[in-house]
Order: sequence, then C-alpha cells, then structure tokens
Amino acid sequence: MPHIVEKILESGENEITLSVSRNSILKGSFSDFELIKREAEAAGKKVMIDSRDAEISEMAERANMSAGRTPAKKVEGRLISDIVPVKRSAAEKEEEGREEKPSRHIKIETKKPFGSFWSKAEEESEEKKQFAAEIGEPPPPESHKKKVHHHRRRKFFIYIAGILVFGIAICWATGVFWGRAEISLNFKKVPWKYQGIVIASKTFLQVDVSKNYLPAEIFKQQKNTSRIFPVSGTSDVSQKASARIIIYNVYNSSNQRLVATTRFAAPDGKIFRLDSSVTVPGASSKDGKIIPSSIVASITADKPGAEYNIGPLDKMTIPGFKGTPRYQGFYATMPQPASGGAVGQTKIPTDQDIISAKEKTSQGLTDTLQSGFLNSRPRGFNILDGASVVTITKLVPGKTANADGNFSIFGEASFRAVGFRDEDLKLLISSLMQKDYPDMNFTDLKIDYKNIKTDFTAGQMTFLLVVDGVIEPKFSKNELKSKIAGKSLDEARRTLLGLPDLASAKISLWPFWLTGLPKNTGRINIIWN
Repeated sequence: MPHIVEKILESGENEITLSVSRNSILKGSFSDFELIKREAEAAGKKVMIDSRDAEISEMAERANMSAGRTPAKKVEGRLISDIVPVKRSAAEKEEEGREEKPSRHIKIETKKPFGSFWSKAEEESEEKKQFAAEIGEPPPPESHKKKVHHHRRRKFFIYIAGILVFGIAICWATGVFWGRAEISLNFKKVPWKYQGIVIASKTFLQVDVSKNYLPAEIFKQQKNTSRIFPVSGTSDVSQKASARIIIYNVYNSSNQRLVATTRFAAPDGKIFRLDSSVTVPGASSKDGKIIPSSIVASITADKPGAEYNIGPLDKMTIPGFKGTPRYQGFYATMPQPASGGAVGQTKIPTDQDIISAKEKTSQGLTDTLQSGFLNSRPRGFNILDGASVVTITKLVPGKTANADGNFSIFGEASFRAVGFRDEDLKLLISSLMQKDYPDMNFTDLKIDYKNIKTDFTAGQMTFLLVVDGVIEPKFSKNELKSKIAGKSLDEARRTLLGLPDLASAKISLWPFWLTGLPKNTGRINIIWN
C-alpha cells in the first residue's frame, strides 16, 4: 500500500486513474481506499478507480471515490499502466469539459506467490497476460504455461532444500559446540557394621589397624578471675588488709630470695609484709638492655584497719634494701586495691555467702574454659564427651566487705582434654572395612562412641567404637569420563555395563538428536548414588 500512495504523491498530475485488477491486494480492504483518498486530497489530487470487479467499484464508491471502467486503449502500442499521462484528442477533451485536467493511470499489482521467488521475468509475463486480456488477444500456449509452472516448482524446491540444509547445519553446530550428556548410575549397596574397643594415646605416633590404636594429643588451658559478691553478715572485727603484688627484678640476672614478712612500703609509708617467702627470678638482657623478670606474691598489712585498704599502686619499695643498689633494682606494683582491713563493727560475708560465691565462681570458670577451648581448638580434632575436665585449683574469698558492702573472691582453674584427629579415625574404620571388602568405599557412615574412659595424667582414653555403614564398589568419575568421551551411544552403554556391581544406568543427551557423547569431558555430568 505505501508504494501506491508514493506513486500518487510523486505524480505531477492532479487527476489520476488507478486500474485495479480482480486479484489486487486492495480487494477486501476498505481502509486502503480511505487512505488513498485522504492522502490524495491532502496533496490536492483527485483519484478515480478503474476496475472490472464490482466489489472493488463498490468499496471505491463507499470511500467517496469515482469508480467505473475505462475502455481498453492503447497508448503507443501498450496498455496505459504505471504513471503515464493519457493522450486525448481535442474532441475528447471538449466532451469531458474544459475544466477537466489531464489524468494519470496507475496499475495496482496483485499478490506474488512464493515471496521473493517471484522473479522479474514472471512479473513482466503477468503484466503481458493482463494486457492481452484487456485488448482481447489470445492467452499464451499451454506449453508456455507448463514451462512457467515447472520453473516455479523448481525454485520452490530449491528454497525448501536450502532451508533443510541450513537447519541441518544448525543442528550439527548445536551438537558439536553445546551438546552435553548426563549419566545416572546406581551401584549395588552392601551394609557393613562394626564394634570394637579403640585406644587413643599420646604415646602412639600413627594409626595401628591390627591393635585399634589411634594417636592422641593433650590440650591444656588455665584461667583465673576475681568476682564481687554482696555480704549479708556483720561482726566486731580487727582485721588487716591484704592484696596481691607483682615483684620485679631489674637489678641483675641472679635470682633473689625474699623471706616471709619482708616489708613493702606504699608511697604514703604504710607497710605491708610478704605472707610467704618467694624467689624473684633473675633479669635478662637484650642488645645491652635489661629486661625485668617478675613473680606474683601475697602481702598483708602491718596493722589492722580500713585505712590500709589502698591501691592500686604503681610502685612499692623494699625498705630492707634501702642504702644499697638493690633498693632501685627491686620493686613491686599492686594492680588491684588491698581489701579486708577493718576494726570494730563491720560487714562480713557469712558462710552461706562464701559457699554461694565459690559455686558461682567455679561454674563461671568452667563455662569460660570449655567454651573457649571449643572455639579455639585446632580444626579436625574430635573431643568426645567425658574426654575433657575442668579442675578448680584456687578459690580465695575476702574476709570483710568493701565500702560498697561487697566482698571479693579470687578463683583459678585449669582445663585438660584428650583428643584425636577425625582423619585418623576414618582411616582406621576404612582399613577395618577393606580387610573384608578391598574394592569397596563407604557411601553412608554413622559412628557412635560408648563407655568412654579417660586418663588425663597419662594422656590416654579408651572407648567402644560402633559403626553402621553402607558400602559400594570403588568408582572414579574422571576415569569413566575419559573412557566414554566422544564415543557413540552404543559404545558408551557397553562401557557402563562393564562397571562392577552396577545395578542400573541411564544416559541422557542434549540436544535429543545426538547419537554420541561430547568429546569434551567437561560437558559430561556423572551422578551416582
């Protein structure tokens, strides 16, 4: 339709006649007539429809266009077609009226069969047929019709053959470059159970299948803490304050023994004494500089009273060394305040206060050590229930309350555990199974431990190992891929049937028309269960 409108608009004439054949693409499309009329009027042109078909004439009239049939005429030996001015005699112009303008005659082409295979020669032949029909010439001989028909059929079959060849090429390329295979395998399953006593010890260096021995390791940790609890009792007391200090040696590399009751002076002159004798280790040196050594000790105030509840202190001196080089070479610090000093009526913890405080402090140390070890232990180690223990080594409660009515308690604990590597246990179980089934692997494995007994001093544990598993033949996925890559479907099936203890197998190819497996092993997916 657009090419018809373009011809009308490009014409230099103001009156144009369209010759429409019975098989025209305009037939049955009333909207096309309206479009032609609208575009022609917009360009200041008048269009008349010339057709032998009554239906086409009727649609033209409905679109308010002049319609009729112009008698066949020859113009310079041919039918008026395309956009050619019609030559008229002076008498004809006078009959049509003085104001009538020269018109143009445009031929509307019919639909072309087989799309682009309608050649230009055939198009010209069709035009000749229409021209002959209009001027009354006889149709071409039957032999000519057969030749044209044969020519069209040959082109049609060439077109179909081209499509088939192209489709086959696409299918081939899809299989070569994007084809893939999925293979599902099912092997025969065999249940396997085992029970036996296993010994894990720090003295074993490797797995011993003949004796059920596993190498083990001992894990140790220590922790201390100070906690505050409220008091609920009162009493008349005369108590001395106590504290813990750190004694430093920056004097020489020799050890220095300090006897019990050795005095330590606070900056304000208050005296505290060592509860028991200690030996301060010698200092070390590096690059000509002395690196201090230290030791923790307990001290008690020289006199009772709350005024000795002092601290923390950055430095305490030893009066006994005054006047000697050791006076500057040995000193102490008090990280936490001294407490417990009191005279007269004061708050004190009752026995129940102390028992409750000890229980809570012990539980706190136990929980902290166990959770801390579980979070920090080396990966791959198995610590069985009952193979770890927390030992409370010290619980020292304060004797009096501080200014806030609370007393302190100092606690210390150690953690020990015996564990073995998961890989060593799996090696032991696998070796026990392969004594009877040397060509099998586990597909399912459940392990349980019973009657666990641990000797933390010796670093050894024993337990009853209970295994419930399922085994199947050994199978290498990569090796099978290499064997079947690029093989035909029948060859691949024969290879699969040769696998030992195979229960069933299925090969799926994509696209479905493939007759063989991809050569690229990366496009072969193997699933087995």
